[in-house]
Amino acid sequence: MLLGSAATFLVTAVVTAQAAAVAPIASESRIKRDSATGFEWDPENFKVAAVRKPPVGFVYHALSDQSTWWNYDLNATIAQSVEMIHQAAAEGTKFIAFPELYFPGYPAFRTPNGPKDFEQYVSQTMEPDGPEWKTLMQAFADTKMYGVVGWAQRANNSLFMTQSLVGPFANGSAGTIWKHEKFRPSGTERSLYSDGLLNTIRAQRLPFGTVSMRQCWEHVYPESHFIGSAQPANLHVASFPFGNDVPEADGAGTPYAYWRAAAIGYQAGAAGSPAMILPTAGAATIFAHQGSPLNESLSNSKESTDAMPYITAVYNTTALWQDVAYSVNDWYSYGALKHIIEGLPDGMPRRSGPFFGRILFTIRQFTTGYIWPPTLSCTPTSRWPCIKIWPERIEKDFMA
Repeated sequence: MLLGSAATFLVTAVVTAQAAAVAPIASESRIKRDSATGFEWDPENFKVAAVRKPPVGFVYHALSDQSTWWNYDLNATIAQSVEMIHQAAAEGTKFIAFPELYFPGYPAFRTPNGPKDFEQYVSQTMEPDGPEWKTLMQAFADTKMYGVVGWAQRANNSLFMTQSLVGPFANGSAGTIWKHEKFRPSGTERSLYSDGLLNTIRAQRLPFGTVSMRQCWEHVYPESHFIGSAQPANLHVASFPFGNDVPEADGAGTPYAYWRAAAIGYQAGAAGSPAMILPTAGAATIFAHQGSPLNESLSNSKESTDAMPYITAVYNTTALWQDVAYSVNDWYSYGALKHIIEGLPDGMPRRSGPFFGRILFTIRQFTTGYIWPPTLSCTPTSRWPCIKIWPERIEKDFMA
């Protein structure tokens, strides 16, 4: 558990536009250097960035609109990102966080062209250590920067919603330090992406502090919320897909309003009281360790994201970013888990239903028909069938 008071956690928010700001001048005496990688940072002026410029060609729409499609361009988005990484590094940024599925972008799942559109999407996804990935990692190597990358990973003939914690290596290159595949894609996301694993939710200790990361509704799902919150961290990256001003059909709320509330709720009880970066395509927020925003942009206009492709903030890490350790007294700890199990009502069945099984399906399956998650509608056409990949015999309350 981290010790210290909010008064000692000094933070300065810095808005970064394309007109590059001058990096803070640090005292040579307080600069730290990781001897293994050559990474250097000023603990009193640790600058982070949240990417908000959308992938190339991205079209904003209501989250409930599953028909809006655009042709994805992975190479153009990587080129744009390499430029952002170098620009941020020149301004003194040491850590940069990308939105969920930024490479190549967050898709729609029920488009008029259906699986034909999905073929185009797959053609713009990356494989681990493929040429596109290496191009992106070279930018991190050149700048000796750390970050979290959100991407659609093509592996073992399936797609996974992936977050990679990346940074410099001792040999001068850069690459994946830890990889997390979203353990349970949400709703219609299960039309394209297979399930990941809960045991990839792990905070990682880096030279400057301990970093955790989660994607979108993993901040709400009970399993991922508890497992993530139980691991003390100094900095948490909450990657969500896009933040726009297009309201949902069921009310005046916009996607970013939901994302922001979910992230703050997660941060409030997480062990270690981490600071938090919330990147999306459009809106973005960087938070202090107790949920107060240090820097925020809620606009998704092209003029705004072109002029300010990311927002930044500066943390003084010397006060609260101490070594983290598990506590038996945190809200999310073994004692709390024991209380939950002991407090379950007698009428609750002590067994697991089919919802909790890991579901894997292939690229070929979702490019030849509509994957049909239970509880979601699927209308077959003369061209595209509906493909059930869950067990035929399921309980009536099965949710996906």
